[in-house]
Amino acid sequence: MPGRSAGRTPRRGQTVSGELPETFDAHPGIELYNGYGPVESCVFATVHRITEDDTAAATGIPAGLPVPGTQMYIVRDGIPVRPGETGEVAIGGTGLALGYLNAPAQTAAVFRHVTADGERVPVYLTGDQGRLDECGVLHFVGRKDAQIKIAGHRIEPAEIESAARTLGSTRSVVMPIPDRTGTPRIILFAEQPYTAMTEQEMQGHLRERLPAYMVPSKVHFVSSMPLLENTKINKRELSARFGYTS
Repeated sequence: MPGRSAGRTPRRGQTVSGELPETFDAHPGIELYNGYGPVESCVFATVHRITEDDTAAATGIPAGLPVPGTQMYIVRDGIPVRPGETGEVAIGGTGLALGYLNAPAQTAAVFRHVTADGERVPVYLTGDQGRLDECGVLHFVGRKDAQIKIAGHRIEPAEIESAARTLGSTRSVVMPIPDRTGTPRIILFAEQPYTAMTEQEMQGHLRERLPAYMVPSKVHFVSSMPLLENTKINKRELSARFGYTS
C-alpha cells in the first residue's frame, strides 16, 4: 500500500509470510488482520489483529478468535480435546452450511456432530489441523493429509515451515526424504532469510522453537522457490536440484 501510513488490511487464503516485520516498519500505524475459514462456514470463521510481536512468535501468526455466531472445536476421533492439544478443526454456528447440493455422500463425510458441554452440535470437519489456546484463540497447524510420521512421531510440516518463517525465510517446504538405508528424514528447503544464515545456524534456531524430533536433518537454502503454474512450490524440481530422486 505505497504512500499510506495507516490502514486496515485483511489477509486470508494464504500463509502469512516472513515479510511482515518489513511491512510494519514501512507502514507505521497499519492494522493487519489474519482471517481463517472455509466457504462451508461463510468464509471467515476466525479473525486476529496481527501485532509486531506475532511476527517473531515461534508458533506463527494466530488464526484468531471465532467471529460472532461461530463456535470452534478441536476434535480427535470426533471428541473435543483439551486446550493446547492438536486435532482437527471443526466449525459450528449460524454461518454453517447445510451441506453440498446433490452430494449426500460428500455431505455426510464432513458435516457431522460433536458432543460439547453435554450437547450434540452440528459441525463442519475442515481437514485442517490446529489447536485452541487457553483464551480460545485458534492456531493453525496444517492440513490433516499433510501430516507425516517419522520414528514414531507425528509431524506437522507446517509447524516447521512456520518456524522457518519467523526466522525470515519467506517460503519454505518440508519433505520426508529417505536416506541410503531407506530411513525417512526431515529435509527443509527454505528461501535464504533476509539476514543470511548457515544451515547450522538455522538448525540451531529451530531447536529453540521446536521439539528435537521436528528439527530437520538437513536444510537447503535457495534464493527463490521454483513454482508451478498455480504458484505452489514445485517439490519435484526442488528435490531434484539437490540430488534427491524418487
